[in-house]
Amino acid sequence: MRDLIPKRESQSLLIFLVVFLVIGSLSPPGLHGQTPKREVATADPMPGASPLSGSYHALVIGNREYRNLPKLQTSLNDANAMAQLLHERYGFVTRVLLNATRNDILTALAECRRTLSDESSLLIYYAGHGYFDRDRDEAYWFPVDARPDNREKWVSADDITRSVRAIRSKHILIISDSRYSIVLTREVTGIITPSERGVYLARMRALKSRTVMIGGSNEPVAEEGGAHSVFATAVMEGLSHMEENEFTGRKLFEKYIERRDASQSHGEPQYSVIRDSGHEYGDFVFSRKAQK
Repeated sequence: MRDLIPKRESQSLLIFLVVFLVIGSLSPPGLHGQTPKREVATADPMPGASPLSGSYHALVIGNREYRNLPKLQTSLNDANAMAQLLHERYGFVTRVLLNATRNDILTALAECRRTLSDESSLLIYYAGHGYFDRDRDEAYWFPVDARPDNREKWVSADDITRSVRAIRSKHILIISDSRYSIVLTREVTGIITPSERGVYLARMRALKSRTVMIGGSNEPVAEEGGAHSVFATAVMEGLSHMEENEFTGRKLFEKYIERRDASQSHGEPQYSVIRDSGHEYGDFVFSRKAQK
């Protein structure tokens, strides 16, 4: 018995030394004698997955500090106020681009294509210089790096339309305080009774839509003595004062923008389908019950 005890103790000691050496060999260099820091690994999202499903999003662009064109008076105020209103009243996730270049605008649209789901709704707002070429029947947005004598930096309506066609969102509405190339279509109109209104809104939601609301000028026209343009003021007043909690973009236009903007901005505002964009006769539905 006296011989067995030392033998067991020597075996335990040997096992302890082996374990100690193995653990020591696995420790990173420089951490011996120190408490290692914990690192938290974050899992990458699943390919194609998006946290934005079914939500409302706004890309708001305001250009003022033009390098080769006159600066605009209201565009930054318009963009910031519009983004705040959409977020606070309607739960939009907003992204604001101020003094954006052509690359900024197209990159932001590409990100919308990459991240937005096919159940989302996207509103694109633009306040800045624009130009309508009657001979080509083409409208352009002028980024802050555009030159009036060189089309290289211009963003054409076709550029926007191609991006819009590729974005998966079910509903896309462009609100442009500058001219935009559109196709005027004859749409079904009529009196909607309260009992039919819910059916109508459900139909507008169910069908894919690609629509545009435009001011009547080539650039934001400031209200006399105001901090915003005539068009932006009309849009924001409509969004602030519509009685219904849910309404279409066309309803907003007809009730608040059409007559007021036309009488003050020296142009004719319009609401229509975006040409060659994949429109399926739905409409953008604003909702104060939107996801926040």
